[in-house]
Amino acid sequence: MTREKYSVDQIETQGIPCKFYSMGGQRDGWIMPDGVGVDYAGYAQLRFEPDTITTDNEDGLRLARLAVANQFYATSAKGYLFHNAEDWQVSGDEWECICYTGAGNSLCKYEYRVIFREKMSEYSSVRAFNLTHALDEDDSNWIPTYSPWRDGGWYVTNISHDSGGMGCVSNNYPDKKWRIVCDERRGSLGGPGDFTFRTRDAAAKGERAIIREAVKQRLAVRPEPVLLPTAQVPPQVVQGSLF
Repeated sequence: MTREKYSVDQIETQGIPCKFYSMGGQRDGWIMPDGVGVDYAGYAQLRFEPDTITTDNEDGLRLARLAVANQFYATSAKGYLFHNAEDWQVSGDEWECICYTGAGNSLCKYEYRVIFREKMSEYSSVRAFNLTHALDEDDSNWIPTYSPWRDGGWYVTNISHDSGGMGCVSNNYPDKKWRIVCDERRGSLGGPGDFTFRTRDAAAKGERAIIREAVKQRLAVRPEPVLLPTAQVPPQVVQGSLF
């Protein structure tokens, strides 16, 4: 909660009057265009940060969530220069924003996704997902990278599932054949859907193909979204990598 004040004119002309919960109590005030909640205690104006607000008012909640989502976009880059952000696509509690990094042959399309808790501006999960890598169908120049998995297999560190989980393959089975560890097609070893691979790299490429098809299916059935503006923050470069 901060103390910076809005003018009466700003509140009356720009604020959305509504009841909301924040900081352990119910407030009967306004939610401003920047997502901040405003209430009064006597003559003192109180301000409540966007990510603390819970309300049944759809317009007010949308403003608070927009502020939180834009803050995520502005601060969560992990290794690349992002640009050309599209509007937020809103479907229920799930918000997505498409943006890009690189240029020319190295241009990558990223999806920022924020999932909010019901009727709250607090999010339950946030992530940035590389759609270009996920949808790439050319395996000829793709080389898997690995790190040891504690249960005897290998994490595939340069692929990521739509849910956020890293790839993982193993031959730590009685028949010593390579498998995708989290292969939902498999019911039991040796049964229907038990796909095996000759090599570790082949298993990693098989998991990459599963990710690609899952992303295609999700994008194909996505409902028509409501569009809200993304904050146009200055491009930024920080260290790290995203998959």
